[in-house]
Amino acid sequence: MKKVFLSHATEDKPLVEHIYSRLKEKYPHVKSWLDKYEIVGGDSLIDKIAEGIDSSEKFIIFLSDTSIKKPWVNKELKKAIIEEISRNGENFIIPVLINNIIKTPSFLEDKFYIDVSQYTEEELIKAIYNAIEEKQPNSKGETIQNLSVRQVPSQNGLEVQFKATYWAEQIAFEIQLDKNFKERVIKGFAQSPNTFSGSFVEEKDNATYRICIASQKITPDNPFFLFFQFDEGMGKVVGFKLWKEGFKKPMGFITEVRG
Repeated sequence: MKKVFLSHATEDKPLVEHIYSRLKEKYPHVKSWLDKYEIVGGDSLIDKIAEGIDSSEKFIIFLSDTSIKKPWVNKELKKAIIEEISRNGENFIIPVLINNIIKTPSFLEDKFYIDVSQYTEEELIKAIYNAIEEKQPNSKGETIQNLSVRQVPSQNGLEVQFKATYWAEQIAFEIQLDKNFKERVIKGFAQSPNTFSGSFVEEKDNATYRICIASQKITPDNPFFLFFQFDEGMGKVVGFKLWKEGFKKPMGFITEVRG
């Protein structure tokens, strides 16, 4: 049984709980220490946290522009640093980067950071597990939705924007519109507005559109968009879900240049 301490700011708890949950589901032999499930009313915070760090084989610190300013997180990190030194240089601390931060803690500058935004959810959990192994909590924790969908209507049609919040997201989803759309759907990434290319498959069925792109991912800093045109009036999205079956479909490679 591997014991792992999860150090984080309260503002980052939704993501940390999600990782806690996924580690528990996929790797039951990893026991994660999360304050929400370890500390009860009347407990000494200092004693319980010190006990949690001392009894753990790895210390994962979730770094964000919020957490690096938190005195309590910094106290936990300082104790973890002392613990790593006392273990004769053993890799005790695992830094996980949630978002861009102005300055990394000096002691962690030479460490490899697991950057949440560069992985899909599955890849992220695997990367954290590999760091733990250099290869169970009593509660499952919460899950969060990583992909946000935004609709921007116009006179000519409807733009649907997809943005990843934390980790990179594979592109494979089904969109249900409230009316039929024209045959051609314009698609692309924010960082490459004039070109779209990749291994790709799409399906169109009246007001339903499905798309799967195997060679690219939606990352927090590179949203993906689709533009639907209608014969008349403006449309809207009435349903959205992942389309995992898309990866099993035959794909072709396309390059589309938009003027």
